[in-house]
Amino acid sequence: MPKYKMLNNEPHVLMPVNHFRDKDLSLKAIGLLSIVLSLPEDWDYSVKDLVTLSSDGYDSVSTALRELEAAGYLTRKRVRDSQGKYGKMTYMVNPKPDKTYLNDENKAI
Repeated sequence: MPKYKMLNNEPHVLMPVNHFRDKDLSLKAIGLLSIVLSLPEDWDYSVKDLVTLSSDGYDSVSTALRELEAAGYLTRKRVRDSQGKYGKMTYMVNPKPDKTYLNDENKAI
């Protein structure tokens, strides 16, 4: 079996490996989730800002986010302000899939 060797001592991120081994996820979704898990919690999680982290465009990132939602790795909720107007989207990222909120068609309720 081939082996590899790390050639530098760049900073590393520790993260669970669940999503890397989830055969139901595309490589695009696995990559996006890996990037999101490596970001600080106070980072601005919007599709527009996630697009700036790769060469993929808005539609590609949106598709990956919907895939992660359907698989239970991501929950998005738009919050209302005190006047009832929609505010920013809140992203809750699960390193393990949380399927407790999914319906029969495997879509977020």
